[in-house]
Amino acid sequence: MTIKPTVRSRRLLVAAVVGICAVGVSVATSTQCSAHEGPPFSLVMDQSLAGYSVSIWADPDIGEASFFIILETSQGERPEILPNVSVWVEPVNGRLERATYIAERDSVSSQVQFVAYPHLDKRDIWNLGVVLTNADGTSEDWTTEIESTPPGYFGIWDVAIYVFPFVLIGVLWVLAMVRRRRAMHMWAEENAMETMGAEDPSGEHQTNDHSRRD
Repeated sequence: MTIKPTVRSRRLLVAAVVGICAVGVSVATSTQCSAHEGPPFSLVMDQSLAGYSVSIWADPDIGEASFFIILETSQGERPEILPNVSVWVEPVNGRLERATYIAERDSVSSQVQFVAYPHLDKRDIWNLGVVLTNADGTSEDWTTEIESTPPGYFGIWDVAIYVFPFVLIGVLWVLAMVRRRRAMHMWAEENAMETMGAEDPSGEHQTNDHSRRD
């Protein structure tokens, strides 16, 4: 026997999905309002540079960007002698001259880390260079291209990605509730039919009526 979803079940499904979507959008938009959302992303890990093993993390927000340079020895230990660290940036299209920023030692006890805050004036593709200069004057740099982005930037696909898990969980929960209601309804009908059959066995009244007529 097939039981069609009731109007109440449909309303419950729509209300739950709408409510959960609203929660998801609220989370996404509140996150959008926060600058520097999430941790910086990795540009390179364990790169050999000027005798050190270097890992570089970036948060290239428009305005004040942040770049973190983590130093280790080639054996993966904390270095005792530290180089001078600097970061330079310039737009790929050459509209601005190269600007160099000195990286300062960051107060992180677990590792040797430097941080620099270059200024990125607008959304653009930039050349980025990290330079390590040793005490003997030798230096080596590592370069790459990055894109500057608005702080806490979220586009339509970002919102969709945030909302999708909420929608999926809501739909699965509602479907589970609807199936449970169907199962309870079917069980109640079967139980009622068994009860009626036990109280009124088939053919009992007809047999009594024939006996009385005879």
